[in-house]
Amino acid sequence: MGQIRREVLRFCITLLDHLLQDNEYESAIISGLAVLGIKEDKGWLNAEDYTLKYSAVIKLARLMVIQEAYKRRQERIRMMRDHGASFFDEMVELNGGRPLDCQA
Repeated sequence: MGQIRREVLRFCITLLDHLLQDNEYESAIISGLAVLGIKEDKGWLNAEDYTLKYSAVIKLARLMVIQEAYKRRQERIRMMRDHGASFFDEMVELNGGRPLDCQA
C-alpha cells in the first residue's frame, strides 16, 4: 500500500472516529449518509432502501479499521525483527512490564 493510500485510509478512520457532541451536522460521515438518503425526485428513501446503503458503509468502515490494524501490526513485527526484540519481550511490555501469567 502506497503512502498516499495509507494516509487516505487514516483520514477515513479519523472521520469515523469523529466525536459527536451538540451538533451532529459537523460530522462528515453523518452528512454523507444523509446525502445518500436523498432520492432523485427530491424526496427521501424509504427505510428499507436506505438500510442497504447504510450497511455497506458500516462494512467498509470495519474493513478499513481491520486493514489499518493489520498494517500497524506488520510494522510492529518488522520493527521488532529489525531491532532483535522477541515476542515475549513485547508481551511483557504490553503487560505494563509485569511478568506474564501463563496459567490458564
